[in-house]
Amino acid sequence: MKIDSIIIRGFRCFDDQGQTIKLDDLSCFVGPNASGKTAAMIALTRLFGETNAQRQVISNDFHLSSGEELKSQSQRILLIECRLVFSELDEPGAALNSIPEIFNQMIVDEPGGSPYCRIRLEAIWRNDGTLEGDVTQTISWILTSSDDEAIIQDGNRKRVQPGDRGKIRVIYVPATRDPKQQIKATTATSFGRLLDALEWGGVEENIKTKLAELQAELTGLTGIKTMNRRVQRSWQKLYDGPVARTVSFQALENEATALVKLLVPTFNPGENGRTMSVEDLSDGMRSLFSLSLSLGLFRVEELLRNRANTSGFKAEVREELPLLTVFTVEEPENHLSPHYLGRIVAELDAISKDSRAQVIISSHSASILGRVVPDNVRYFFGHEHSSATSVKPIPLPSNETNESFKYVREAVRSYPELYFSRLVILGEGASEEIVLRRLMEASGRPVDTHFISVVPLGGRHVNHFWRLLHDLGIPFITLLDLDREKEGAGWGRVQYVRNQLIKLYGAGHQKLNFTSDTGNTVNLADSQFDTLKDGSDLNVAQMDNWISYFRTYFAVYFSSPLDLDLAMLEAFPIVYKGLAPAGGGPRLPAPGSPTYRGVIRQRMRQVLASDATTAPATLGDSYTQEQVESFAWYKYLFVDGSKPVMHMRALLAINNETLVTEAPVVLKQLIEGAKALLAQQESVE
Repeated sequence: MKIDSIIIRGFRCFDDQGQTIKLDDLSCFVGPNASGKTAAMIALTRLFGETNAQRQVISNDFHLSSGEELKSQSQRILLIECRLVFSELDEPGAALNSIPEIFNQMIVDEPGGSPYCRIRLEAIWRNDGTLEGDVTQTISWILTSSDDEAIIQDGNRKRVQPGDRGKIRVIYVPATRDPKQQIKATTATSFGRLLDALEWGGVEENIKTKLAELQAELTGLTGIKTMNRRVQRSWQKLYDGPVARTVSFQALENEATALVKLLVPTFNPGENGRTMSVEDLSDGMRSLFSLSLSLGLFRVEELLRNRANTSGFKAEVREELPLLTVFTVEEPENHLSPHYLGRIVAELDAISKDSRAQVIISSHSASILGRVVPDNVRYFFGHEHSSATSVKPIPLPSNETNESFKYVREAVRSYPELYFSRLVILGEGASEEIVLRRLMEASGRPVDTHFISVVPLGGRHVNHFWRLLHDLGIPFITLLDLDREKEGAGWGRVQYVRNQLIKLYGAGHQKLNFTSDTGNTVNLADSQFDTLKDGSDLNVAQMDNWISYFRTYFAVYFSSPLDLDLAMLEAFPIVYKGLAPAGGGPRLPAPGSPTYRGVIRQRMRQVLASDATTAPATLGDSYTQEQVESFAWYKYLFVDGSKPVMHMRALLAINNETLVTEAPVVLKQLIEGAKALLAQQESVE
């Protein structure tokens, strides 16, 4: 049995429209601060928390719109509903009687469909004139698949019995972890249940006798006797009633069962050979122990299901154990170095594979998200200045078997910081990442302090990243290589971007409308643009018009005419050529010699063509003579050498002012576009 989904409506930052959050065996809630991750976890504890305090709905739980006061309405309503599914019924030969009787409230959507249960918590706040108002809450089985309230109220709900509710347990591990407080809080729940179920095997009387002997030894101390006599005299002077007439100090419990309630964790070895308590641990170690305590107690309970007697516990404890335990762990990365996170996620993932366990973790740290598959991520929209939360899964390519799904899935996992970005710049590769980071810093917009992520695409699967960021509401800019006159590039790249924009917005979408040269309104999806790829690379002006259109309306920039590497070489020729060692550089005839032009064109052909020996003689005619001459150095630096290394070395030699003023035009345009998008974000906040 697992929780398949949770509906939250009118609870804290979830408005009256509500959100449905699908859950996996292990789910990861991500999003910026104050986006609703903690609220979703607390909503689960209102249904299935370990303590009465966790289950109690309070006035602060009811959603308020921005600027609204609680008492501005006479009453408010919230709803939290979980859908329980039973994967064990999918096993061959499984029967309905394999499900515990308390869950025989199952319903199906259609004949032959998989059965499930709906359990709903509803609470009403009423303004009764008191300071906090009055809150009433009910928890019910919903006995219909319909969401129509009239149908639900027409005999299709049944009150959940308190004992039945306890068969599902949510263990909430907050961001601030205190193992001592955690043990205290669980004394009456999982920890207390285990202590109460200890099988003493007759030794309790022996322990009781020894406790009495110890007590007698202690109370026999002269100092203790003196204190007891003096305190007793003072007590008698002030009180002479029949109840509680005598007072004395005792150091130990008299019952063995009470003694075990004083159990505390200790750690060895400690400094100087002494035993360590929880208080002696570092913040990181306390955080780790808090997690291990909850997981360890769960594993004890699982052991007892089949081996209670041989494990030192009473057999009847099995009837009291929850049938599903949901671990909700907030910010597991707290106080820990990154190498511990892999262990934590691996342990939580292993626990989630248990048929009686489920795990939810929340984070706003990129370090942990690289260890969670994107399929399990739920993205929370909202921030400090938004009063309502919305939640979405991460949109991935639908075909899980093709290359695009695998590529995007792993790329998102490799660059998890994009989840928390105010702006994402999608580039071709490492060159873009190096240059753009430095240029943003020189422009007064460092990528880290302004929550900007630069993600290299390698020119692949652009549409899937656009879909991902578009659906998550994260602004993005794309920088692609035009690669004019390379096979399949140039007009082919223009065609590619046009086609991907249609996939993103849909054919006929008004976002794709524009005014043509004739003054008519056309749509980018019109058939007349199906053959852009067949255009002539010599028609540079028309190609530039399309580049300008994509830049202006879709924030898609092209490094033109070739790529970022050539653009930087043209912008800073002295710096890049100075990277060659003394006497180094491309081997060329002297300028003006009979063979010079032929050699430099051959170097250009080696860059543009997959096979320079069979390339047409006209290859490269769209480039200026100055650009043609740059290809020899381009090949030397970026084909024969390492692009990232060359850019890092060159940028060390360029000061910020020079970089900003002399950067390639496309990068200046991109920086201005980035500043505009960031300004829009800041104005919303």
